[in-house]
Amino acid sequence: MKIDTRLACTRDKDTIWTLYESALRAHIESIWGWDPVWQRDYFSKAYAAAASYIVELDTKLCGYIQLDIDDTGVYLRMLVLTPTVRSMGIGASLLQEILRCTHQAGRPLHLRVFRVNSAAKRFYEREGWVVEAEDEAFFTMTHPLNEFASMSGSTVALVPESFEVRMNV
Repeated sequence: MKIDTRLACTRDKDTIWTLYESALRAHIESIWGWDPVWQRDYFSKAYAAAASYIVELDTKLCGYIQLDIDDTGVYLRMLVLTPTVRSMGIGASLLQEILRCTHQAGRPLHLRVFRVNSAAKRFYEREGWVVEAEDEAFFTMTHPLNEFASMSGSTVALVPESFEVRMNV
C-alpha cells in the first residue's frame, strides 16, 4: 500500500469538511451539541489558519491531516481517516512520520483528543503518547521524544509547503 500526502488546496475544502463532520460530529454532539453554522465557521477558520494535507492510499483519498506549525512546536489538529482504512496501520505510520519530521526540525509535537473518544486515546497511547493535561472535554497528549526535540538545536526547516509523506505500509 502506498501512502502519499499533499498540501490541500481550495477545491479540497468541501471534501475535508465531509471527513471532519463524519468523524467528529458524534463526539461534538455528545459534548456540546452540534450547531451546524458554528461548526462550519469554526472549521473554515481552522482550515484557513492551519496547514491541511490530503492523505491518499494508492492514489485514492482516505483522509486528511491538519497541522498548526509555529516556531516553537507543532500541534496535530486533525488526523482523520475514512472508516474503510482504519486499523490498517496507516494512522500509526502517518503519526510516526509526523513525529519524526517535527523532531528532526527540533520542534515538539502535541495533540488533543476528545475525552469521549476512548478509541482515539487508546490508539495514541499504543503509539507511546501520554496525557500531559486534561480538561472537561479534552486530553492533551505528548510523546516522550518531545523532550529531545527541543534540545536538538536543529535548523531543518518545517514549513507547510515542504511537509509531505510518501511511504509504503
